[in-house]
Amino acid sequence: MYQDVFTIDNLLFKDRKEKKESVPQYMLKNFSYYQPKLEKEFYLKHFIRELLFEIDILEVKTFLEFQFGNSKHQDKFLDIITLKVLPKIDTIIDHAQASFTGNSYYNEIPLEDDFVETEGVIKNPNYDDDMFYHLTALGRLRNDLAQRKIIISDYVATMHRSRNNNNPELLKWSGKPSHLAFLIRQLVDQGYIEAPRGNDKEINLSALTRNVMASFNCEKELKFNTLKPFLDTESDQYFKLNENFKKQKFRLPDSGLLG
Repeated sequence: MYQDVFTIDNLLFKDRKEKKESVPQYMLKNFSYYQPKLEKEFYLKHFIRELLFEIDILEVKTFLEFQFGNSKHQDKFLDIITLKVLPKIDTIIDHAQASFTGNSYYNEIPLEDDFVETEGVIKNPNYDDDMFYHLTALGRLRNDLAQRKIIISDYVATMHRSRNNNNPELLKWSGKPSHLAFLIRQLVDQGYIEAPRGNDKEINLSALTRNVMASFNCEKELKFNTLKPFLDTESDQYFKLNENFKKQKFRLPDSGLLG
C-alpha cells in the first residue's frame, strides 16, 4: 500500500549505486527488488526516517509538498501522516534511548545495504523503531522532533482546508479546473493578483495551488496535481492551453495599462 502513496524513485537503488548516481532529492529509495518479501511497512518507515532524521528541519515543508504533490493517492497520504506519522513522533520522543548493542533478528540472512531476511521477511534495522530511538537520544533530537511535528501538523491542517471543495462560502467555479488555474496565473502575471513567493523571490507554485484550492468550489474536485501544472508557465500543459486561449483571441492587459 505505502509504495503507491509515497513518491519513490523510478530507478532501482542497486542500479543507482552501479551508476554511482544519487537518488533524486526528496524521493524514497526503490528497493522493490526485495519484493514480495519486503516488510509490509518498510516504505512507511523509510518515509519517517527521511522526514525526521535525514533532511534538515528547514526542508520538512518542502519534502512534504514534493511527496504530496507527486502522490497517486493524496487523501491516503494525509491520512497516513495524521494516523501513523504524527503518533509515531510522540512514541519516538517518549522512548528515545541510545543503544550500542545493535539489532539482530532470528536466524537472519544478511543481504545487501544492511537488509536481512528473517523468517521469510526482509527487513532493515536502520529503519526500525529501535534505530529511531537511538538516533533521537544520541543526537539529543527530542526538541527537534517536537518542532518537526508542529510543522507537519500545520501542513496537514492547511492541506485539509485547501481540499475542502464543499464549503458553500467559497466562490463557485463553473468551468474546468485547468482553466481556473490558467486564468489565475494570467492574473498573477499581469499584476492583478500577488502570488506567494519563496526565499528566492520566485513564485511558490505549491503555495499558489493551495491558495486556489482554498478559494474556490467546483463541481469537479480541485486536485493539487491537476491544478499545479496549469499554474506553471514552463509546463507542457500550460503551454498547450495557452495556445488554445490565444486561438480564441484571449488577451488580458497588464493591470498598469488600465485607468
